[in-house]
Amino acid sequence: MAWPFKKKILLAVVPLTLFSAGVTTTLTVHADKKVQQKPATQDFDLDAFSTDLDKMDMTVGPVKFSSSSVSIHVAKLAKGTTEASPIPESPLANGTLPAAAMPKMTDGKFDIRATLWNKEADDAETFFNTIAPDAQRVAISYGVRPSVLMAQAALESDFGRSSLASVYHNYFGIKAVDGQDSVDLPTNEEVDGKTVRVTAAFARYDSAVDSMIANASLLRNHDMYSGTWLENTSSYYDETKALTGTYATSSSYARSLNAVITTYRLAALDIK
Repeated sequence: MAWPFKKKILLAVVPLTLFSAGVTTTLTVHADKKVQQKPATQDFDLDAFSTDLDKMDMTVGPVKFSSSSVSIHVAKLAKGTTEASPIPESPLANGTLPAAAMPKMTDGKFDIRATLWNKEADDAETFFNTIAPDAQRVAISYGVRPSVLMAQAALESDFGRSSLASVYHNYFGIKAVDGQDSVDLPTNEEVDGKTVRVTAAFARYDSAVDSMIANASLLRNHDMYSGTWLENTSSYYDETKALTGTYATSSSYARSLNAVITTYRLAALDIK
């Protein structure tokens, strides 16, 4: 189904059936604004609409349902790139990164997106815009996908709101090793299919970037995470699957990461 895109402000007028209540509303979708809502009688093909958004390099935020309305945000992904240098002592910097994981380099530098969105609709988009440059530089330097690294940071830190992230700069729930500066905090673990509350020693870092480097280094330097290496994967789905049951005990970890990547179009940052 083709959508009637008009000019620069009005992007689409599309009907959507609310799954929870069987109620149908028409969405008038505007760039970088919340949609307008009114009753309608037709169904809406969300997959087709998402495909059209992808073609226009658009991102659609979470769809929130109630008994009589739907809220959705659509924003234009920012254009333009900037140059970045490899993280010092990373596989890319020391020449050990496999050829299949190498970015296109010019004079020792590679291109990254400077930002995701020109306008931010919510705290989540602000979070991703803030970490995007460093996350791309770190992930590419270690041969993993920026989209997955950013989705992990979002899930593990509650979009930067957890005390482990905001106070101790640990955005990935990385446990401390013997002799490492740490902090004891409660956390949930899945054991035999059940969620249990435990206290664990988590690593403390000086900055968010240090946390990203620790995460990427952990993945690259341990064979148990070889399924996350860029040269061993064809999409972020492979990488998130490889993290489930290894990096995280949650059996739904891949599904949660994929939802974040899809919702916020994080795959636009990946080089493969």
